[in-house]
Amino acid sequence: MVVAKILKIRNNTLRTFYVQPGDGFYTPSVDGKPCGLGPIEVPPGFDQDTDGLVVPWETLTSCGLEISEAGRPELIRCVVGPVQSDSDNRDWLQYRSDDWAPLEEQKWLMLGQRHLLGTVGSAVDVAIVFRDAKSNGTEQPSDLAEVTHIDYARKCAASNV
Repeated sequence: MVVAKILKIRNNTLRTFYVQPGDGFYTPSVDGKPCGLGPIEVPPGFDQDTDGLVVPWETLTSCGLEISEAGRPELIRCVVGPVQSDSDNRDWLQYRSDDWAPLEEQKWLMLGQRHLLGTVGSAVDVAIVFRDAKSNGTEQPSDLAEVTHIDYARKCAASNV
């Protein structure tokens, strides 16, 4: 199994989000400070490094890594696992709805080859970035799934200027 390590959380919106860790094997910290068991609050402008924050494997979690927004009922569960349609036996970072239905499949991130016998294999560094989708033509804010982006950490790194 591939481990998806979240190295950074960034919020480029004017909305507040929450990231609830879902893997009891790790103790997450934000900017070097332990988080405890509660959710990580991600207010507007948040841009912090994380450590010990991972996306759990779907077979070992009852809730996944939960992402939510203040004052809204939507919930995204993120897990790592195989995809039936992938004949190459790879692990994918997947978005799921509150009832575990597949969500935003075009955003699923291929993490790498599953390790022999399902044991821990490689680790992939990722980042969570909240950014508003392009205007949807209404006054309504974009859905949580539209503003939530998880990508390889190197793609989300600030450029050296």
